Amino acid sequence: MPGAVALRRRPHGPEADGATIRIDPSTERSGLAGVGWHWIAFSAHTLADGAAITRPGDDREVGVVVLEGAVDIAVAGSDAGRLGSRQAVFDATPAPVVLVEPGAPLEITARGSALVAVAAAPAGEVRETRLIDPATMRVEARGADRTARTVRHLLPPEVSAGRLIMVEVVTPGGNWSSYPPHKHDTEDPPRERLLEELYYYRFADPRGFAFQRVYTTDGSL
Repeated sequence: MPGAVALRRRPHGPEADGATIRIDPSTERSGLAGVGWHWIAFSAHTLADGAAITRPGDDREVGVVVLEGAVDIAVAGSDAGRLGSRQAVFDATPAPVVLVEPGAPLEITARGSALVAVAAAPAGEVRETRLIDPATMRVEARGADRTARTVRHLLPPEVSAGRLIMVEVVTPGGNWSSYPPHKHDTEDPPRERLLEELYYYRFADPRGFAFQRVYTTDGSL
């Protein structure tokens, strides 16, 4: 197993499409980035007004999350409309999500400054494109005391999708999230599902930081 540092990716200067974080299984499996990722692709894009992201269709299902600001989205040449529900991820409203079916090209254009996350996973049996309105999303208060946090179920397991699951968690300063300790390396439903899990952090205070504790049963990590 790689060391803990290989599991952490720091943001970098924006690429041509505004990406400050980019994780893709094609590079992960090659060992260039280190952790043997197989399924999930993820990127976060900081966009200026008028800047665009274009993504050709492929064999993966795509989830677009408008984290901050507003964007226009077109899927397979059809206008999906202008989407945006808040100015900051810490606002009370969940983020709008567009689920994009495999094979459909995608274009995202910022209207004002915007922050957008794009996730992808291999296609499943469900293949459809649709908007998921923040007003329909389940918001849950989870935990208590030092494990209390707010969970916004953007694309939970129970809704119709191929393989993607997407969640926002707002954790007060000093509290634990992703608690209690758990794992996802065994397919044993309903107790456990085999999946890859990726966290993208934002901090309300620029001095903020987080501890993410990851371990293996044999103690090698």
